[in-house]
Amino acid sequence: MGQLNLSWQSKNPDGYDLNKFKINWKTQQVTCPEGKKSNLKWSPRLDAWGNKVFNVKFSKAACLNCSNRSLCTSSKTEPRKLTIRPKEEHLAIAKRRKQQQTKTWLKQYNQCAGVEGTIFQGVRGFG
Repeated sequence: MGQLNLSWQSKNPDGYDLNKFKINWKTQQVTCPEGKKSNLKWSPRLDAWGNKVFNVKFSKAACLNCSNRSLCTSSKTEPRKLTIRPKEEHLAIAKRRKQQQTKTWLKQYNQCAGVEGTIFQGVRGFG
């Protein structure tokens, strides 16, 4: 029903998950919540499932002395690295994640989960 954001940053209400970064698709530059800009070229690659993604990295100078570093990365020495999907996919996922926070979506999801659970029990119990 969508793609959950499972990063540790997203589980902390103050954490700097991907949603808190501003992406300039035209210039291929990302700005962190502290206003620092990525200055390294986006590196395209395929993720583990064969999807096209881009690796985005900030410079060490931008991240090393950040006062909110612990909200952004667990690394003591390396800068923040992001993996982002192409623009259309990224925006679609962000929209779906926002929808997943609504009462309407949660109600529909709970109904689907109940139906799926019932079907699973029937198949498992009776073949």
